[in-house]
Amino acid sequence: MWPPVCVGLRRIVGAYLGVPPSTVTFGRAACPGCGDMRHGPPLVTWPKTNLMFSVSHSGYRWLVAVCDGGPIGADVECNPERDLTVAIRDVLTAAELGACDALASELDRRRFLLRAWTRKEAVCKALGVGLVANVHLLDVEPARPSPMTAAFGIDGRAPTVWTIVDIPGESEEFAALARPLDRGLRLCLHDELEILP
Repeated sequence: MWPPVCVGLRRIVGAYLGVPPSTVTFGRAACPGCGDMRHGPPLVTWPKTNLMFSVSHSGYRWLVAVCDGGPIGADVECNPERDLTVAIRDVLTAAELGACDALASELDRRRFLLRAWTRKEAVCKALGVGLVANVHLLDVEPARPSPMTAAFGIDGRAPTVWTIVDIPGESEEFAALARPLDRGLRLCLHDELEILP
């Protein structure tokens, strides 16, 4: 984990749990897809807690999502030079690809793709697997404003219905959170200046 994010995450989790940030430790759960402990979702190993979190970093931005009990996923993208065009056919559903191709400008297509990417990665991170899942089967309707819902699962398991919310940012920043629909999603946004010295 990127060191400044780790410091901020310890402060956030420490505040939620009422413990000094320096005592908070992190590890990984088993990957829900393959059982490997080396790349499963991150978790708090001390103190014992039901608190779950997801971390994303892009350029100078980072996003931390924290909830009590149950999964949460977060993704942020703010690198305007990142070339995502090679990923279009692997990431978008057929309907999303048609909608993207119909957009008039390259800028609109890029924004569409980034909105789709962040929404899908947030769902996959909430699942605990990252973008290794078959995200070309997950339709997140990037042209539609959030909040929205989408059903998605991994490895033939029953899909979960996810609430997906876009997080506001600057003009070329895209971010999203995902949480199971039955768990609810309440947002409390803080600027990093409130967390880091």
